[in-house]
Amino acid sequence: MKIRFLILRYSSLGDVVLTFPVLDFIYSQWPSAEVYYATKIQYQNLIENHPIKPKVIYLEQNTPDAWINHLKRLKETNAQFVLDLHSSFRTKLIRLFLSKKHWAVYPKLHAERQQMVKNKILSPVPHVIIRYLQTFKKWEVPLPKKINYKIPVSKKDSGFVREFLKKKRISPFQLVVGIAPGSRWKTKQWIPERFSELAVRLAEHYAMNIFWFGSQNEIPLIQSIQDKVSSMGITNNGINLAQDLSLSQSVAIAERCDVFISNDSGWMHLAAGRNCKVVAVFGSTVPQLGFYPWGKHSIIETTNLTCRPCHIHGRNHCPLGHFRCMYDISVDYVESAISRVIQKM
Repeated sequence: MKIRFLILRYSSLGDVVLTFPVLDFIYSQWPSAEVYYATKIQYQNLIENHPIKPKVIYLEQNTPDAWINHLKRLKETNAQFVLDLHSSFRTKLIRLFLSKKHWAVYPKLHAERQQMVKNKILSPVPHVIIRYLQTFKKWEVPLPKKINYKIPVSKKDSGFVREFLKKKRISPFQLVVGIAPGSRWKTKQWIPERFSELAVRLAEHYAMNIFWFGSQNEIPLIQSIQDKVSSMGITNNGINLAQDLSLSQSVAIAERCDVFISNDSGWMHLAAGRNCKVVAVFGSTVPQLGFYPWGKHSIIETTNLTCRPCHIHGRNHCPLGHFRCMYDISVDYVESAISRVIQKM
């Protein structure tokens, strides 16, 4: 009988792509296994590009009828093993619905991270990739000694990137910087005006081409930053990929970036998974919470504040009103980190 796995991870973008080492591990241990992946519809293409070819069971809408249909499709997989990589109230109900299956839940360490926020004692928890893989411990499966975090892309998207770069007249010898200025939470977003000033410096000092990355909701944010760049006398204010490309196309083109600047957001993890040299700006959150960019990357943060971290995930506003965790991060500070990356190239 063929082994069948069902993976549960519905959101968010960064959390979903960080499950890819789990897919890699299943592929290495059970190459002929059937893998089903339950998630939201917007992540379908990214997941289906993995070599193990997971069958995505997506949740299209958050309505009772959609959930009933979704649960029915999960039941029909007849998966023997269920990996809950979300560990939420919703996925607990799904596990109850699939009660006869062998299931395992990843160590979310929610209480430990809440204590870090409450007491401001930065005792690092393992990276979420490691915790995802620890899910297999329940079944006494030896974990991999080496983890290669890589987000695969389709041949179609790789071909698109070649044509896109050719059309935009960007040669292999030109420096390209990727910038993702957005985040789901406001307290995880560096100041937009500073992104503008940084972009001007990168264009003037290093003659870098700028690719702006983000979601559809972040298109206005990117456009406002581009407008500010133009008002400062820069004719080439970059390419807004959030507006021009699909998510999978943007992920594919990220690997062309010589350096990638991001807040603590999904794009930080996407860029790391495309082998980019990431300079990550942390505000209200801290790397010790376990969601830092995988690999050797630069972390920019204000370390002398007793109010950090103020939340596990981030907030919509600074609870103290000063937002020093971001305002204290200067453009000089971020530019110097980028300069160090460029000097090592």
